[in-house]
Amino acid sequence: MQRYGIIAVMIAFITVYACGGGGGGDGDGSSSSEGKNKPGNKPPVAEAGQDQTVVVGDTVYLDGSGSTDPDDDIVSYTWIQTKGPAITLSDASAYISKFIASVPENSQLSFELTVKDKVGQIAKDSCTITVKKRTKNAPIAHAGYDQTVKKGNQVTLDGSGSLDADNNIKSYRWVQKSGPSVALINPDRNKASFETTALPDNSLLNFELTVTDADNLSDNDTCAVAVVTLGNVETQNEAQDVLYAVYAGIGYMNADDANDDEHLYDIMVGDLNMVVYEIVHDTIINDPYMYINLLALYWNGKADFSYDNGYYAAKLHLENGNKLDDLNEFVGTLRVDFTMEYKPSLGHCTYWGYGTNDLSAVINGSYKLSLLPQDQEIYFKSVSITANPTLRAAYQDDIHPQYTAAYNTWNISHRIYYGQDDPLYQVAQSPDAINMYLLPPDYRPQLFSADFRDYTIDGSFSVNGTTSYTFSKGFHYIQKQLDINGKTYVMIAVDGVLSIPNRQGFVLISSPKDFENPEHLLDPSKDTISKIFVPGNFDNGIWAIGNMTLSGENTAVYVNFNHGKATFTGDLGSWLVDNWQDILDPIH
Repeated sequence: MQRYGIIAVMIAFITVYACGGGGGGDGDGSSSSEGKNKPGNKPPVAEAGQDQTVVVGDTVYLDGSGSTDPDDDIVSYTWIQTKGPAITLSDASAYISKFIASVPENSQLSFELTVKDKVGQIAKDSCTITVKKRTKNAPIAHAGYDQTVKKGNQVTLDGSGSLDADNNIKSYRWVQKSGPSVALINPDRNKASFETTALPDNSLLNFELTVTDADNLSDNDTCAVAVVTLGNVETQNEAQDVLYAVYAGIGYMNADDANDDEHLYDIMVGDLNMVVYEIVHDTIINDPYMYINLLALYWNGKADFSYDNGYYAAKLHLENGNKLDDLNEFVGTLRVDFTMEYKPSLGHCTYWGYGTNDLSAVINGSYKLSLLPQDQEIYFKSVSITANPTLRAAYQDDIHPQYTAAYNTWNISHRIYYGQDDPLYQVAQSPDAINMYLLPPDYRPQLFSADFRDYTIDGSFSVNGTTSYTFSKGFHYIQKQLDINGKTYVMIAVDGVLSIPNRQGFVLISSPKDFENPEHLLDPSKDTISKIFVPGNFDNGIWAIGNMTLSGENTAVYVNFNHGKATFTGDLGSWLVDNWQDILDPIH
């Protein structure tokens, strides 16, 4: 069994496929011929097409184009309805006819096709159309990302990412749920806004978006907005430390040489993903009542799994959601209590805890049921991981000394994108890429080569008890890989608020986001951060060119990347750092 094929083991024993018959009435694909055979002329063979199952309101096509005649002299086609509520055919004398299935649900309609050749010989075949109830799909509300903004700036709440499989969203409604009261502008549209000038310093506001479709089905989603008063970047070293935290932490991809540390990325993102996925998988397959729980999930829509291996005790709750064609949505909640030091099979970090609920996660996705292993599928649409204050991690590799990390309600939230082959593509309207870096390297689908990361982080952690990093709500990182003219490029955008290590106050990080204009790639006159990707060669770090702004309350520092050189300008003067991705490590 392939590791992390969570749903594969969940459903291999509970689904039975039913095979339908071939073209024509009783499913045996046969047809009948009438009329006396004429010397030298053979009768035609009628083919009314496959039996079909449709939903109320569908346009149904009756296809007799498979009918044949050995003498190639079919002169007429005639469709008649033989069973079911009456419908009107578009053209009963055409070899392909159609109708609208405006009939009661669970109706069965039968049709007979008569084919005649030029000497009067005829053949008949029939087909059956079963009309099922149309499933109404509820919309999926997306209130946008959590945000941290500078006091005085206008805030936009963006619900334009909300989806409806039936494409009939009727209304949007924004409501403030907590925090100092604000007057929302356009609360009945997909984008609302408000002013922050009069708000108290360091306010936290929460909003709920309700999306309703034409069938009066609705869905809710929430977002948070933190309004902060910024501190100032007061020294050049502080500006460099902030840049390094952003690059080596959330932006890290591959080392350009042996000196490039990846400890921040593993502590902040990489290894936390690995340990969550491994524990979810192991909790399902090692639960002593696994099969009973899987049946409960399938029939009752919810199930609880537990696993204690001496290193941790895990509890996983799964619930089914909406059904999309042959996919079932699910929501999973995971809680982990570490009792001894535990290291996942991949990664550099070892984890332990000092209490209960050291690590938790919420996973949203869809799975496909099948007896056949090659047809078993699972799609994770979003994952939110929380490292609670009792969790600790130790990072160790073959080159670097050990780093110990302490978390203070550290959160990682990913949105996951799949490509055109994903059955959810029409529902999710996703780009042609997958967020592979959510998974451990050995389990990333090789079919997809593109790397599209889209995640937010917030909370704080410290390394070796001295260097502390705090990311405010909604710190957003996007990375997209593009293949153009045989070359692979990476484009990056970063937005959010980060604390200055070992100091009070926050710095606003921003970089241009223009993924729709590939001409920005590696063009020094453009602002979007980008890099050319050459397998096996990561020269000059991931950020080859582009610009980033580090803004304080009264100071601003601008950084320009140019193939390994970072040029800093602004209120702290101008200076150049060569090989910046290797040397701007505040831990050393």
